[in-house]
Amino acid sequence: MVDQDQSAGTPAWGTRQTADTVLPVPSPASGRSSSVSVNIRPETVTAGEDVECHIDVLDIDKKVRAGWVELGYDNTHETSSTDTDGHSRTVETTDWVPVQTVSLFEGGVRRGDTVIHFAVPARGPSTVSNVIAWRVRALLDRQHGRDVSAEAELLVRPAPGMLRDRLITPAEMSTEIPITIEVANRELQPGGRLTGSVMVASSKTRKIRGLRVQLTRRRHDHAPGFSSKEHAVHAEVRLTDKRELRSGEPLTIPFEIVLPADAPECWEAEYNSQHWYLEAVADIPLRRDEISRIELLVSDPSQ
Repeated sequence: MVDQDQSAGTPAWGTRQTADTVLPVPSPASGRSSSVSVNIRPETVTAGEDVECHIDVLDIDKKVRAGWVELGYDNTHETSSTDTDGHSRTVETTDWVPVQTVSLFEGGVRRGDTVIHFAVPARGPSTVSNVIAWRVRALLDRQHGRDVSAEAELLVRPAPGMLRDRLITPAEMSTEIPITIEVANRELQPGGRLTGSVMVASSKTRKIRGLRVQLTRRRHDHAPGFSSKEHAVHAEVRLTDKRELRSGEPLTIPFEIVLPADAPECWEAEYNSQHWYLEAVADIPLRRDEISRIELLVSDPSQ
């Protein structure tokens, strides 16, 4: 989960500098329009780094009562929707996830340039195309009128070692036929090669239709009252054809498997997540497959 603060006050991590050339609020007769602009630098950061935001309030009309600046991200995810007939279906939606919020005005509404420093959380998700889009946005709250807003996009790269703690989770082991997976490294980049071995130690003699390893991607979308899971196989290497597993005779087979060059990264956002696994599968005739799996970390430092 991402640390959030949706209060209008200034959080401890936000700092503000207000330019000296601040002008007083114009009189009600001076105009009825308001405008604001947002500029940030740098436009690309690594999670855990700071971003400097320049908020320029160009005009203010008499309806403006307050203003806020937010750092957050749009999270596109699946959820359920019910039509007028009461039928539920899965749809795609985008929700704003506020991460840090500060008040734009202190000591009264005014024009001028304000500099605000935000720190992107070290465990914040990185930018993911069509899923996670970071932004800094400013809003002028107009009483009995349409609010005025502006925003700037921010590209966030994953922090070094992000999600690496997931690699210490124990392997999910098969039950009837013990299958153990050994790999040299559990961190991969798109297009990378994974080498290792699979050991099968059956407690009794039985026949299998084959043994294989496969790289699978799992995506989980969740929202209040909704959960959706996607499981896809992206690469597969067959290790054996039909054969007999004999009790007391462990079978160890080396393998090499390549992650597709266009493989998407691992990520965790407010409403969805995506992770990769290496699975060893024993295909058993007329029975459910026996599967062992270990989690992998897929990241692309070039993104």
